[in-house]
Amino acid sequence: MHQATATDSGWQSPAERVEVRPVEQASAPYDIPQVLLDRIRATRALPTISAVAMKVVEVCGDENSGLGDIARVIQLDPALAAKMLRYANSPYLAPRTPVTTIMRAVTTLGLVSVQTLSVSFMLVNEMTRARKGAMKHRRYWTRSLLSAVAGRTIAGALGARGAEEAFVAALLQDVGILILERSLGESYATLHNAAGGDHQKLIELEREALGVDHSVISAWLADEWKLPKVFALAALGSHGFLPREHAEDPLLWNLCQSVSLSGHVADLWLSKDASGAGGRVRGAALKHIGLGPERVERIVKQTAGQFAEAARTIEVSDVSPAVVAEVVAKAQELLVGLALRTAEERGQLEENARRDALTGLFNRGHLQRALPRLFEDSTVHGLPLTLAMVDIDNFKAINDQHGHPAGDQVIQLVAECIAQLAREDDVMGRFGGEEFLLLFPATTAEGARTACNRLCERIESVRIKLASGVSVSVTVSIGIATNGALGQSAQGLLEGADQALYRAKRAGKNRVEGG
Repeated sequence: MHQATATDSGWQSPAERVEVRPVEQASAPYDIPQVLLDRIRATRALPTISAVAMKVVEVCGDENSGLGDIARVIQLDPALAAKMLRYANSPYLAPRTPVTTIMRAVTTLGLVSVQTLSVSFMLVNEMTRARKGAMKHRRYWTRSLLSAVAGRTIAGALGARGAEEAFVAALLQDVGILILERSLGESYATLHNAAGGDHQKLIELEREALGVDHSVISAWLADEWKLPKVFALAALGSHGFLPREHAEDPLLWNLCQSVSLSGHVADLWLSKDASGAGGRVRGAALKHIGLGPERVERIVKQTAGQFAEAARTIEVSDVSPAVVAEVVAKAQELLVGLALRTAEERGQLEENARRDALTGLFNRGHLQRALPRLFEDSTVHGLPLTLAMVDIDNFKAINDQHGHPAGDQVIQLVAECIAQLAREDDVMGRFGGEEFLLLFPATTAEGARTACNRLCERIESVRIKLASGVSVSVTVSIGIATNGALGQSAQGLLEGADQALYRAKRAGKNRVEGG
C-alpha cells in the first residue's frame, strides 16, 4: 500500500496510488508527520472540551477549592449535572440511599472521578455531533464503551486506585480515530472500513498510509486538552504494554496496563475470531499484568454486566438498546468459550509437564509416578508387567567427537524409534540423559524381548546425518525384568532391569538381556 499525502484537494486515499511527499519534520514528542498534523490543526471540527468541563478539572486541581465549589461548577451545565446524578445512583456504585443532590454526588464519587467523568461526558457529547464520512461509528462507540468498562474492572482487579481514571482513559484511548476521520474525511473512513473491524489491521493500515497510528493522535490530543498525564500515556500504550522497568509510578503503571488490556477484552465481542481473541486476552493478562484465566473470566462477566449501565449513563446514540442487548447476550457464549479454552489450556499445561522437552516422550517424573500404579494394577489382576531399560551405547564418545547438538540428534532419533514401537497402553519415556524406560503392561518377558530386539535392529539400521554433514550410526543396550521373582516391588523391578542392562553392556552391547 502506498502512503497518502496532503494536497490542495484533500487527503488522498492510499488506493489512489499517489506519490509520497517527503516528511521534512515531525511534531515532538509524538512523531506525527508534520503534513498530517497541519491538516488536523486546520480542521474546524476539531473537538474541544467544554468550558464547564475544563472548569471542573481546574477546580478539582485547586487545593483551595472545596466540594461546594465543584458542585456549583457542575450545576452550570444541567446535562452534566443530570449525568453525574445518574452515575452516582448507578448499580456499579450501589449507594445505600438515593443520591439526589450534586453536592452528595460529588461526595460519593470523589474528586478524581468527578474530574475524569466530567471530561468523558462532555467529550462524548462533542464527539457524537456533526460527524462526516462513512465510518462505522456504532462499532467504534461499542468498542470504546466496552473498553471503558473493562478498563475500570481490570484496574479494580489489580487493586489500583483511580478506577474511574482507567474508565475514562480507556474510553478515550481511540479518540484519534474520530480525529483522523474528521480531518481526512471519506478517505480515512474508507481506510477504516477496509480493516473490516480488525483493530490490529487498522493500526497496520494507518501506519502504512499515514506514517502514524491513531493511538499517537489520541495522546497528542490529550496533551492539547491539558488532561492529566495518565490519558496521554495510556493512549500511547494502548497498542502494547509498558515494560515493568517503566513502572516508576506503580499506580500510573497499573492504570496504563488496565487500558492496554481493555481493548483486547473489548475485541472478544467484536472480533470475527473470538477464540483467537480469547487467547490474546489470556496471554496478555498473564504475561503483562499477572492475571490468571479465572480472573479474566470474571473481568469479562463484569464487563458484560456493567456495559448496559455505562451505555445509559454516557448516552451514546450510536449504541442503541438493541446493541446493548446483543453485547449482554454474547457474554454467556464468550464465558462458555473462555471456560472451555481455559480447561483445554490447563490440560495442555499438565500434559506438557509430563513430557520431556527434547524428545516428546514422557519425562522421568511421570515414569516414576506411573511405575507404582502399573505395578499395583498388574498385581491386583494377576497380569505380567515387564520393564525395559534402554541405554545408548558409546554416547559419551558421540558428544566428545561431534558436540552436544549431535548428541541431542541421536537422543531424538532413538526416541522416535521407541515411539514407533509403543502400543496404546505402553508407557515409554526418557529416564535421564541417554537412558530410556519402557513399561509394557500385560506383557510377558518373551513378548517384551521380541519387541526390544526389533528396537535394537531398527536403531542400528538408521544412519543419522548430523548438522555438520557427518553421518553416524548408533546402537542401544537393553535390560528387561518382569514381575515374577523380582516382582516383590516396583523398585525391585526397576533394579532388576538395571542389572540386566549392566549385563548387556558387559556382554558386548547392542543386545537385550534379562527376562
